[in-house]
Amino acid sequence: MKMGVLMFPSPAGSAPAAQMVEQLGFDSMVFADTQCLTPEVWSQLMLVSTVTERMEIGTGVTNSVSRDPAVTASAALGLQVASGGRVVLGIGRGDSSMAKIGRKPAPPADFERYLEHLRAYLAGQEVDRNGNPSRIEWLDDCEVPKVPIEVAATGPKVIDIAARHADRICFAVGADTERLEECMAHA
Repeated sequence: MKMGVLMFPSPAGSAPAAQMVEQLGFDSMVFADTQCLTPEVWSQLMLVSTVTERMEIGTGVTNSVSRDPAVTASAALGLQVASGGRVVLGIGRGDSSMAKIGRKPAPPADFERYLEHLRAYLAGQEVDRNGNPSRIEWLDDCEVPKVPIEVAATGPKVIDIAARHADRICFAVGADTERLEECMAHA
């Protein structure tokens, strides 16, 4: 069994906390990305990558509404290089982060399109952005291990989307084992 922690990053505390979590033997540490509750997540994760060596690091979770897929992919890929391949990109529809700025989470169809674009950007492929070809060009100059996408899912529509597009699913459905078993069977 692997064990990890989800934390809110802190400008002066992210790196020391990550060192402690790694020294305690945890396998992963992810930071919440809710802009009004936490500092900018990718900069905090970059700091963490410099003081840890083995544990997986990433977002738990970022969102598909306020973060453009090209920006998210470029940030995750840069962190993947800096961390030596230890990144997981946790993403959701934007529940808490959108509530804090008076916006709604992405509709499932928009979220699915976002994940398609995100996966293509992460793979160095071209994405059609309203007739404009777009891709992460700096990838041409380096080898980057695949960044796994982990979708936070609560309902059947997003579980379906995650099963089609994610490498992992984080079932945010509570601790009831029957409910969790139902979600896993659905996926």
